[in-house]
Amino acid sequence: NNNEATRSSDEIDYGNHNAEWEDGPSSWEEFGHDNQFCGVQYLTVEEWERGKYWEKNKPVIVKNVTDGWKALHNWKKQEMIRRYPDAEATM
Repeated sequence: NNNEATRSSDEIDYGNHNAEWEDGPSSWEEFGHDNQFCGVQYLTVEEWERGKYWEKNKPVIVKNVTDGWKALHNWKKQEMIRRYPDAEATM
């Protein structure tokens, strides 16, 4: 249909809302994107530092910034239970 721009909001196909979480992509590569998202370049931390992108006044997305953070290990459920076996958590 070439009239997509003139459709009302009640006619827009928002996709399959019945899809299961497991049916979605499990990795970035499965999304089928290249090294950009909406024209914003993806960089590794090393590329960002080497290119001094903070000086370029240009938006970029820096990948894997949290790799190596101790919180990724220390805040996992099993580690919290090991460290604080008598603590209670409520919601």
